[in-house]
Amino acid sequence: MLMRNIHGLRESPEEADALRAQNKNLLTLLRALCETHQAVPHEDCRKLAGEFLNDWDAIVRVVETPSHPLTINLAERSLRHWVLLRKITFGSRTAQGSRVIALLASVIGTARLRQLNPWDSIAQVLAERRKNQPTPRLPMPVLV
Repeated sequence: MLMRNIHGLRESPEEADALRAQNKNLLTLLRALCETHQAVPHEDCRKLAGEFLNDWDAIVRVVETPSHPLTINLAERSLRHWVLLRKITFGSRTAQGSRVIALLASVIGTARLRQLNPWDSIAQVLAERRKNQPTPRLPMPVLV
């Protein structure tokens, strides 16, 4: 019901007050159930209740701010090609290599999010640094 209500808040702002009230009641019930089930004999149930309580702020945040994504799928998809690279190359094998890969992942990911060609951005940085110029920053996204 919480997920349905979050989608409802995104799609039907006129129902926002009713949906928020219902979400508040659902969260109160969920929290009470989690607290109650922390002491049940069934281990999996106990662990799940504990995980919900440990992550309570994240659960409440997405309910209170419906524009936040419900899953981390987008983040996981953005990291997928870096994980594949690590598997193909068997890792970087050094601390410095790990740092280089992390920096490249950050620059390439940021450039793509800003709809820039990451390779052009990296080439520009290298060209400027070869001239002993400061590292140019990636342009900020244009807000419409």
